[in-house]
Amino acid sequence: MALGELHDGEEKDVQTLLAALSVPLAMAADCEHEEQLKEAYGLVMDQFDHPWKLVLQSRSGRPTQPCLEPDICDAKQDSDHMNIVTCPIRIVSDHMEVLLDLRSRSKSCL
Repeated sequence: MALGELHDGEEKDVQTLLAALSVPLAMAADCEHEEQLKEAYGLVMDQFDHPWKLVLQSRSGRPTQPCLEPDICDAKQDSDHMNIVTCPIRIVSDHMEVLLDLRSRSKSCL
C-alpha cells in the first residue's frame, strides 16, 4: 500500500517498514551497518508523523548462519497496525529483488 492510497483517518494507523539487506551477525559485529541504517532512516522518517521500524531481508551467507533481524515477513505478521507501508529505501536499485524475495517467501508477506 502506498501512503497516497490511504483514506481519511487511515493515516493514523500506519507503520512504515524500512527494508535493508540483512547481513550475518558475525559480519555485523565488525561494522556499523545496523547503526548507520537506523541513523539514516531516522533522518528520513523525522519528516513523517507515524511509526517506523527497520526490517531486514534477503539474508546472505549460509542458511545456518544467524543474521541481523527482525525479518521483514515476521515484522509484518507481528505488526498491530492496519496499514503497513514497506519502503526499500536502502536498496531502491534492487526493488525487483525485494519484490521477488517477498513473493518467494510467503504470499502473506506482501
